[in-house]
Amino acid sequence: MESFVTPLVQQNPLVWFGISIFMWILVGFTVMKVFTWQKFKSQGVTTIRIRMNKRIFVEKLRALLAQKARSYEERRYEEEKDIVKLTYEERDPKDWGGDRPRVVIEYDERNQYLLDVTMSYNRRAASKTLGFNAEELREKLLGQFEHAGIYDHEGEDHSSFDLAVDKRAAIELQIEAEEAAGEAEEEAAGEAAP
Repeated sequence: MESFVTPLVQQNPLVWFGISIFMWILVGFTVMKVFTWQKFKSQGVTTIRIRMNKRIFVEKLRALLAQKARSYEERRYEEEKDIVKLTYEERDPKDWGGDRPRVVIEYDERNQYLLDVTMSYNRRAASKTLGFNAEELREKLLGQFEHAGIYDHEGEDHSSFDLAVDKRAAIELQIEAEEAAGEAEEEAAGEAAP
């Protein structure tokens, strides 16, 4: 190497300076391209928010969440409700087209209601052919909930309870029927009197 380096560095100092500058420019250009590509990928996030307001089985939801990689938990204890907010990431990116979505679930533990679900998914980090759009994300997430059996469909059914409007309508119908029966009796009594 001495026979190569000595004439290059000592006899032509500008050549070595030029090689050094060229290498620094090449490294700088490569770093800039990598950062530009990472920024582009990080900006392809799709976020969906779903207002659920559905009655659930909290134990089944806990069993579903036990399978997830939870990263954050927040609890608010109020007079009539206990609000739990959990954040998790899906474990297998292959199930989601190449990216692991982050899901935030908010539910009322005491009253057993699922309140809100928010999902963030980076479609640019996923495979171009296998990535999900917003509607597909929504369907897959709700399908997971349905498959886990967290919904209390019987608890949601309020058809056996009469609403105040329905009760008022029934009372008015009864009053009208009684008035019609009273008028019919008066007519019958008036015809029989002469």
